[in-house]
Amino acid sequence: MQGDSLCRAFSKSFPRDIFLNSDVRALDSLAIELGDFSAFELMQRASVFCKEFIELNWPDCKSVTIWAGGGNNAGDGYLLACLLKESGFGITLIQLVTGSELNGAALKAMECARAAGVSFRAWSSGDFLPVKKSSNHLSVDAMLGIGLNRSVEEDFLKAIDYFNSEAGPKLSIDVPSGLCSNTGFPLGRAVKADVTITFLALKLGLLTGHAADYVGALFFNDLGVSNEVFHRGPAPVARRIDIYDSKPSVSPRKQSAHKAAHGHTLLIGGDFNFGGAAILAAEAAVASGSGLVSVVTRSCHRNALLARSPELIVAGSEDPEFNLQSMLQKATAIIIGPGLGRSEWGHSLWAAAFAYQRESGCGMVIDADALRFLAEESDSELAASVYSSEIILTPHVGEASALLRKETSYVAQNRLAVLREIGVLYGANVVLKGSGSLIYLAPTNEADFDVKLCSEGNAGMASAGMGDVLSGIAGAFLAQGLGCRASLCSSVCVHGEAADRAAADLGQVGLKASDLMVHIRRLLNF
Repeated sequence: MQGDSLCRAFSKSFPRDIFLNSDVRALDSLAIELGDFSAFELMQRASVFCKEFIELNWPDCKSVTIWAGGGNNAGDGYLLACLLKESGFGITLIQLVTGSELNGAALKAMECARAAGVSFRAWSSGDFLPVKKSSNHLSVDAMLGIGLNRSVEEDFLKAIDYFNSEAGPKLSIDVPSGLCSNTGFPLGRAVKADVTITFLALKLGLLTGHAADYVGALFFNDLGVSNEVFHRGPAPVARRIDIYDSKPSVSPRKQSAHKAAHGHTLLIGGDFNFGGAAILAAEAAVASGSGLVSVVTRSCHRNALLARSPELIVAGSEDPEFNLQSMLQKATAIIIGPGLGRSEWGHSLWAAAFAYQRESGCGMVIDADALRFLAEESDSELAASVYSSEIILTPHVGEASALLRKETSYVAQNRLAVLREIGVLYGANVVLKGSGSLIYLAPTNEADFDVKLCSEGNAGMASAGMGDVLSGIAGAFLAQGLGCRASLCSSVCVHGEAADRAAADLGQVGLKASDLMVHIRRLLNF
């Protein structure tokens, strides 16, 4: 239970368990069934938290316009109007659904607002609403709740457009109207809130996909429902992870340690014109503690690699004595893909490394163009391997599209489903990169499959080379013996937190992948 206050997103008290909207509705019904609260009492509690938040965070606010739809989300808005009216705020409530269409607790809430003297104004598509406003005016969104599962209808589309065009701060109750609470994808149009206060349970669609463009600052309270509700209710669809989960996985070194005790990471990549990707991945592996890091690349990249990182062992593919099999056999983990390219050179390296992994079970990170080579293999090639659970796949939306042979629009709008499809199809561990990266952990003899969501990272990471750095971290962790599950989860969190710290130094715009190196090392040592 959260108690009598809101917690801010990603604070230590912010929830870990994440639910789909159908599961949140089941939890709501179970709370009522077990006698914790009635539906109306849950609305009352939500409205109290919203009112207190408004008074604390917008102390100069004197007038509020509340936009109310037709469900329980609207009920929250009606009761908030009552509380604010009683506290002396100027209140206008815009009704998108008439009172005759309301029922249950939402109808009761509307009647309370009418009895409190709240002014109602009907919304008609295309209306201009000349609401008198001061510079200290707040707009509150209580139009559409978590149950929305289709494109926003015309009247609500125009209302959302009008709401978004209004000056002043904007608060959404539970979820920004129009944003799918399962996918984080706008269903035609969505409110762009400055603050979203969500209740009862954390919704997946507030943390992944396009959610960050609409949610604003996110706050949460579980409304005081008992722990029994969550014990008896549906299981979460995912669990949120962050840097606090990852640090215990990276153990301090023994005082008697030597380099061979901390793994040998082999990176394969860097075709002509793509040497930078190999450099970034290799430097990240060094920063992440791999005892030895070797690079198989074009011979012409040797000078650049050694100038940047003289700690590296560089094997040029055009060297007279180049022997890929010997390099593979020395590795405790393999990274393939950064700068690999799509030429015959890249494909031949991919074929040899992939065959070696299937025979040996060596841990492998498959990234970038290697993912596209994997997509061209027989569907059963990897899933049928007894060692597929020793592989990490790191696709972004475009690469996930190739792995499933589906349109990128489908991938973008169905991130959780796509993650699971890739994991099941290839039998591997997967991170679907992007805002609110999702992680699929493949089943093992000891554990069933699992899904995580990493809440670290920022928009500055949308720049060249960031994925190469992630591959380097994951490969180094694998090489050091963390295991695929721990390596994937820890690497995604360390990668995101390092980017957050780098952005805190100089900002998100212009953030470079190489800016993360010093922060990776600091995170693993302090």
